[in-house]
Parts: sequence; C-alpha cells; structure tokens
Amino acid sequence: MFRDFNAYPNYGEGHYFQWAIEGGAIPAMPLKFIIQKSIDLDAPDEEWEDISEELENQYSWQMDWEKPEYSRRHDWFYRCKLKTADDKIYYSEATGLYGILSKRDYLICRKFMRNKALELRQIGGIPFHLYFTDKRDIKCPKCSDPVTGASRNPACPLCMGTGYINGYYGPIKLYGNISADADNAQLAQDGEWKDSNLFTIVTIGNPYLRAQETILADLQTGKRFKILQVKNLAEIRRMPILQSSIAVELNKNDISYFIGTDNIPVC
Repeated sequence: MFRDFNAYPNYGEGHYFQWAIEGGAIPAMPLKFIIQKSIDLDAPDEEWEDISEELENQYSWQMDWEKPEYSRRHDWFYRCKLKTADDKIYYSEATGLYGILSKRDYLICRKFMRNKALELRQIGGIPFHLYFTDKRDIKCPKCSDPVTGASRNPACPLCMGTGYINGYYGPIKLYGNISADADNAQLAQDGEWKDSNLFTIVTIGNPYLRAQETILADLQTGKRFKILQVKNLAEIRRMPILQSSIAVELNKNDISYFIGTDNIPVC
C-alpha cells in the first residue's frame, strides 16, 4: 500500500516525515495516518508507540521540537500506520534517521546542524515556511499537458500551477539568512528575473531545497520566494549540512501567495 516513507532529521524545528501510497486502486476514504516509533525494528505491532495524532488525508508531518527524544543507548525507528474508512490497517516500512551515514558521521552531522540552527534562531535568522511541489503521480485534470504532464496554467486553482492535484505539501518551518548579492545580478542578465528580486538564502542542509520545486514563505514579511539554484556549502559523506540557494522574490499576484491559506482563487 505504501510506496515510500521517509524520515528527515530537522534540528531547527523537529524531525519531518513524508510518505506516499501506491497509485492505482484508491483505498476507502478518508485515510488516517499515524506516525509510530520503536527502539526495536522487529517489535510486534502492539509495542510501536504513536507519536502523532490521526492525520486525515495528510502526507507529511513535522514532530514538535519540544518532544523529540534522544538516547545514548537506543536508536529510534519510525514507521507510518494507515487506517482506512473500512477499518483496514496497513504499515509502511520502518526507517531510521541516519540514512546513508554511519552513526558516528550522523552524530557529527547532527551536532553541526543543531548548532547552526540554534544560531539562526537566535542571531539574525529569519523564520520561513517551506513548501515543496507535491509529486504523487496525481496529474491535474484541469491544466496538465497530456503529453508532458506540465501545467498549462500557472494560476490554476486546483494544482497551484504545479501540474499535480495537491500543488504543494508543507509547511516545514526553518530559519535562514537572506541577503541580496552582487553575484545575483550577473545571474539575471540573460534571464527573465530582475536582479533586484534575486537573493541568497543560507539554511541548514535538511530539509534539502529543490531548485524550481521549492517555495519559501517569509513569516515576518509575508513575501514568497522561489528557489532557482541550490549548492552545498558544507557536507559530510556527500550529505549536505549547510546549503546556499539563489531565490527570486515572487510578484504579489503570484498564486504562491495562496499556499497555506483557504482563499484559493477561482478561475
């Protein structure tokens, strides 16, 4: 039933979980998801502990930063439980937070990102909400191109101009430094964006920003930014721990300003 389930360590606001179900037959709606954890990967179902409320028709969740638990003796495993409207139960594969890293490298990575996240929160960082293009193979029936799948209407109220039904998933909260940079003017000379609208944004390496598929909402000013380019400033075993991105400030009438609100325009 589950196509994938991923756990992303986030040392600024709390770990982030994302999942998707297989296409084809749609299970009985509504779908209720619950994130669970266990210190034993092979523990029986009754020993897995629920750490989230029931998430109805929701495909991502961020753990409250006040609640994460760390242990020198145990490594937590996480999975997602699905309850359908006809009382069927499904479980995703369990996963840890290490990913491709050894435990030693993971702890080094964690220390660096937690310290950097703390610095951004307390010294000059700006709070953002992060939204990713939601690609779960559900094409928008209203505007997606039948050949390429791309959206033919950047202001489509159904897919928010992404070509996919749900538009974007999020928000994920993170902090970053933002500044105008002279290098951006060179980037914009042959492009469609004006140099005055280009900025450099520095954040920790997780969640990793995706070029052309990421929207950042500035929680202080309400401005929206689209990520154009991303590069790693520091990494461990090819795992990014600090990243820098070039972003464009979007026009006030861009549909991205409706992300995270109930005031979706009708057209």
